[in-house]
Amino acid sequence: MRYFQVRLAPEDGGFHRLDSLTAAMPDVQRQAILHLDLLNDGTGVALFSMEGRPESLVEMYESEELVRSYDVFDSEEEGFFAHVHFEPDSPADELLRIIDRYKLMLDTPLEFGGDGSLRVTAAGPQELVRQAAVDIPDGVDFHLELIGEYEPQREGLATMLTDRQRDVLRTAIEMGYYTIPREATHEDLAAQLDCSAGTVGEHLRKIEARVLSELMA
Repeated sequence: MRYFQVRLAPEDGGFHRLDSLTAAMPDVQRQAILHLDLLNDGTGVALFSMEGRPESLVEMYESEELVRSYDVFDSEEEGFFAHVHFEPDSPADELLRIIDRYKLMLDTPLEFGGDGSLRVTAAGPQELVRQAAVDIPDGVDFHLELIGEYEPQREGLATMLTDRQRDVLRTAIEMGYYTIPREATHEDLAAQLDCSAGTVGEHLRKIEARVLSELMA
């Protein structure tokens, strides 16, 4: 089985009207799509990981006709989740139909970039993967990042962390926070990550607790 990892970027700012509206919110940040599926009636369901003010998202969902139903709920760690049953809209509908047509397996999470792009990893027989890539609709910029043999859970411990936690950990490693002697402080990381030093410390404590607990299990 082959996999391909691509970066998709919608030319008009969103994959779906709901995605465009969410992206325009100053107090809500999209982190990842944890589940995505096309139902038999042509509608879609998605589970999002987000940060910010969930109240703003609820207000938008309440007023949008494309939302069939939704549930917004807190995460035990940070941010919140939004489970949405939505009406089809382009290009999201076309992308979902490609996945369904070629029976591809999505390797979640699908991660949002700071520019609104979405990193997607999908797996399937080599010929079907190739055909799916050819069918990416107009209006979506497509950049192939990786392709190879699919190995489930190939990222190991990193898959236990949220997108934001991986970003914080990657920055801490790159800036020398874990070197001896230490080359960066919480304040240095905070300046790079555009958050407070206290937030950096909280992220690192959660990262370390989760990884160490798994190693000692």
